[in-house]
Amino acid sequence: MNQAHEAKAMITNTQQSVRENRILSASPDGTSRHPPRPLRIITRAADAFHRMRRRARLRRDLERIDDRIARDIGIPRYELEREAAKPFWRK
Repeated sequence: MNQAHEAKAMITNTQQSVRENRILSASPDGTSRHPPRPLRIITRAADAFHRMRRRARLRRDLERIDDRIARDIGIPRYELEREAAKPFWRK
């Protein structure tokens, strides 16, 4: 009898935890806080695209730095050239 009571209590606690998690993970309007999966995939792809574009732009800017400015900021010319030569998809 005692084991049956403990099992029932565990089930009740589990059900209550599930309900609480659903409440906590829902937004005020009752929907999930996370966007639908296709939207997350599109968002991640767009973020990756913007990171690669920014990387390409920065590497083009590195090619334009002259030797005087490179010396002023303390970066050897060969490091600038090596970084500028990397493809935009590499970190």
